[in-house]
Amino acid sequence: MVVQQQSKFKLLLDIMINYRFKKVIVYFPTCTSVTHFYSMFNYLLSKSDRLEKDELKVFSLHGKLNAKPRLKTLENFSTSTSSKCVLFTTDVAARGLDIPDVDLVLQLDPPTDPDMFPHRCGRTGRANKVGRAITFLSEGREEDFVDFMEVRDISLKQLDAPVLKDEFSKWYDVTTREWILQDRTRYDQSIRSYVAFVRYYSKHSAGSIFRLQSLDYKALCEMYCLTRIPKMPENKYIEDFPKDGWLNFSIDFDKYAYKDKKKEEARLHELKTEERKRERIEKSKKKKELAKKNSAWSSKTEHKDVKTERREKLKRRRDAVEAKIKEAQEQDDDDDSSSSEAEVDWKDLVRANKKKKSSPESNGFFDDL
Repeated sequence: MVVQQQSKFKLLLDIMINYRFKKVIVYFPTCTSVTHFYSMFNYLLSKSDRLEKDELKVFSLHGKLNAKPRLKTLENFSTSTSSKCVLFTTDVAARGLDIPDVDLVLQLDPPTDPDMFPHRCGRTGRANKVGRAITFLSEGREEDFVDFMEVRDISLKQLDAPVLKDEFSKWYDVTTREWILQDRTRYDQSIRSYVAFVRYYSKHSAGSIFRLQSLDYKALCEMYCLTRIPKMPENKYIEDFPKDGWLNFSIDFDKYAYKDKKKEEARLHELKTEERKRERIEKSKKKKELAKKNSAWSSKTEHKDVKTERREKLKRRRDAVEAKIKEAQEQDDDDDSSSSEAEVDWKDLVRANKKKKSSPESNGFFDDL
C-alpha cells in the first residue's frame, strides 16, 4: 500500500476501525514507538464513536519487556473474546509464534533485514487458513522495494489505500493534540520515537532504496505530532530548514507541563534559572551600552590618539635610520672619489665606533640627530 508519510497512523486507525478481521498484528519499527502509540491509540479508540465499547482490544509487546509480561500478553491476545484484537509489536514477535486466527498482518515499515519480511507475513494464513499481509511504503523511492523483493522470489501486488474523509482526518488531529498536551512526557516520547525511527531507517540493508537523503523529515515530524525538528546530524539533508527547527509555534513550551510533580518542579526550576540567566545577560549588555553612551568624548578618542602617536613615533625613528644610512653611503662615495685621503682600515673604524659608544659623553645612536 503506497501512502503519504504523514498519513500512516491515520490509515492504521482507519483500517483498525473499518477493516474486517478477527486478529491483526501490527509491526512497528522500534520498542519506543510501540509504547508511545499503544497509549495514544487506546485514547483515540476511547474517544471514537465509530466503535462499541470493548469491540476492539489493543495489546502491546516488544523486546524490552521481561519474559513474564511477554507471555501474559501473548496469552491474552490469543484467548481474547473481543470482536477485534490488535497486537502492536516489533520483530520480537516475527518468528516462532503460532497464534491462531490471525487473519491480517500490517507492517508500518519494511524490516531492516529483508529475510525478516516473510517471517512477519507468515504470522497470518497459517494451517491452510486465509490471511493477508499489508506493507506500507512511502511515496517515492520506497516503491522500489517491490522490485527488490521480486529478486528474492517474493511478489507483492498493490492495494489501494483507503481515502480518508476530511472529517475523520480533522478529528484525528484534534484528538491526538488533545492527548499529547495533557502531559509533556508524551511529547518527549514522540521525540524519542522520531529519533529512534531515523536510526532504524539508516540501518536498512537496502540502502539504495531507504536513503536518509530522500526521507521526508518534515512529514515525519507531522506524523509524530512534533512542532520542532529535533537536533540531529541528519538535519543536513533537510531543504529549507526552518529557523531553529520550528515548524510552528502552536505549543507554548513555557506553560507546557508534566503530570509528574517532580518532573514539573524540575522543569519550573530550570525555567527560572534560564530566565535569570537571560536577565543577567541583558542587564550586563544594557549596562555596557549605557557606559559607552555616557563616556567622555576624550576617552572615546584616547585610544585613537595613543595609536596615532605611536605610529608617528615609529615613522620618525624609521626616517632617522634611513637618513643615517643615506649619509653613510654618501660619505663612502666621497672617500672612494678622493685620491688624497688615506685609506682607513675597517678594523680601526670598528674600534673607534666601540670607543665612541663606551664614552660617558655618548647618549646613543641618534645623538647627532
